[in-house]
Amino acid sequence: MKRAAIAFRSMWVLARWELACIEQAMGMAGKLALLILVLVLLVRACFVMPTRHVIEQRRHETVIATEEVRRAELKQGDVAAASRPWSLPAAQAFAARTLTIVTLLQNAGFVVQAATFKQSRFGKMPLEQLNVEFPLTGNYPDVRQALARLETIPGCRIDGVSIERKAIGETQAQIRVRIRLIGVTS
Repeated sequence: MKRAAIAFRSMWVLARWELACIEQAMGMAGKLALLILVLVLLVRACFVMPTRHVIEQRRHETVIATEEVRRAELKQGDVAAASRPWSLPAAQAFAARTLTIVTLLQNAGFVVQAATFKQSRFGKMPLEQLNVEFPLTGNYPDVRQALARLETIPGCRIDGVSIERKAIGETQAQIRVRIRLIGVTS
């Protein structure tokens, strides 16, 4: 069977005919879906693709900057390691370190009444810890400054602080500070 050829004047007329047939077959929902598809492709071409290139460029710059910072830290780390070894104080110095802490607390304006001590060892590791609890009496506003100074002592960690005041307006407080001193055994 031969296909009937419709004689049209130009290819333009044939394209318009095919487009009209497709439009009629799609209906209103198809036209709306086609419009949404075209808009999505337009947004992708205008906004997403250029932004993707900018993101890739910034990611590349970030990777380069991170590598430079890492190299600089390694160089500074080598210099710091050579000038100051990162080691804990000796466990035999617990008494001297405790006296330093008591002096620091007294200089901060606290009355050190007593202290309780408990020394223990970290399993098979060559480390010992000394848990010290100080009941103190002093001004409430000075507590934070004293705790900040205690944190600067090597191998000294603050385990807990409890503060009690008899009334809200009072500046005098009863304070209990639990400190852990860590030292290396030989």
